[in-house]
Amino acid sequence: SYADGGAVTGPVTVSLSVIDVTDPKSLASMPGDFSAIGADGAEVMLESLGAAWINATDEKGEELEVREDSEVILDLHTEAKANAEKLGATPEMWSFDTASGKWKLEAADMEIDGVPAENSMRRTAREVAIKEAVPVTRRPRKSKKRVKKGMDEGLDFDPEKVSASWITPEQFMKILAKEGEKSLAAPVKKLGYWNVDMAYSSPNKAVLLQGTVVDANKKAMPDVQIWAVGKDYYGQSPDKTAADGRFSALMVQFDSTVDVQVQYQTPAETDKKMDVFYVGGKLPEHEASMGKALRNVPGRYIKSETEMKWTKGSASIEWDEKRRRWNHSVADRVLFCLPCDEAIEAVETTPAAEGWRATSQTNLPAPCYRRSQLVTTETFGPFSTGPPGNFVDIGELCARRA
Repeated sequence: SYADGGAVTGPVTVSLSVIDVTDPKSLASMPGDFSAIGADGAEVMLESLGAAWINATDEKGEELEVREDSEVILDLHTEAKANAEKLGATPEMWSFDTASGKWKLEAADMEIDGVPAENSMRRTAREVAIKEAVPVTRRPRKSKKRVKKGMDEGLDFDPEKVSASWITPEQFMKILAKEGEKSLAAPVKKLGYWNVDMAYSSPNKAVLLQGTVVDANKKAMPDVQIWAVGKDYYGQSPDKTAADGRFSALMVQFDSTVDVQVQYQTPAETDKKMDVFYVGGKLPEHEASMGKALRNVPGRYIKSETEMKWTKGSASIEWDEKRRRWNHSVADRVLFCLPCDEAIEAVETTPAAEGWRATSQTNLPAPCYRRSQLVTTETFGPFSTGPPGNFVDIGELCARRA
């Protein structure tokens, strides 16, 4: 249905993109940083068994939603395995909240290989029906001996008998740990990113890694992105270095093996690609009439091969020779400008610079403009994490950056 609840009458295009957690590159494409908000509101980290993005649009490209009285069955097939017994957890369904950048625990009746999975977020009943109880009786075994009609009707007769699951929690954990493909299925009530994960948190199920990052000259590297990547589980966790190059809260699973990645950025050698952004990723406060135009401002702009112009959809950055300035426009509406020195030729300037300001049409803070960045990732390890609840210092990580 549409966002207002209206029914869709024409063709619908459904898109599904699966994240294979056993592939490191695919796992790295997971939105967020594997942090999540658990059932009690506490922040936890996630180990993933599989994830997917689901979307639906009408024939005009307008995004649709799952109808309120309906649901979509998401059935992920994965070869990922997990040590649920070690974590003392079972898989749950998590949806990605774009506003907070974190995964959110959702109620869902999960099944693994067709077996109902007990979890902490079971659904409540959507309908209730009452009828006369039907006694459960044992089906008689096949026998060559004739039995008179009605003689088997009392075998195991118990009108209050209830049937238990054929699987125990221990057997269920073995399914998660087995090699080969397994099915992870659950009904979902909305579209977007979904993840099948087990949660762990400090101090009872995790270890905090600590260390220091320095460059090739042994100088501390501040504000560097740190990632722990599980070698024997499918999950990642982030931290960053302080002014002294120190990181101290890199949460990882206990009794596991991880690699530690150090990521740092350097400007590209040319300005063929330019990034425009607001620090922190949040737009400044603005009037409703400015919303659509302002949302089109951030992003990566590509330089034209024939003129002094960078574009991204309906937004563009181009040189205004008459006013001797760079103009940033959305749908031909100039929102921001960068005045330049009269003595400088246009080819000697670049819009990837400081000094941008709002025009009279906006009166809003200007975003940041810079060349695209090259991200260098250096991998260290592997490291053993040890018992739960500990702080483990992995020492000094010396990056190759001079």
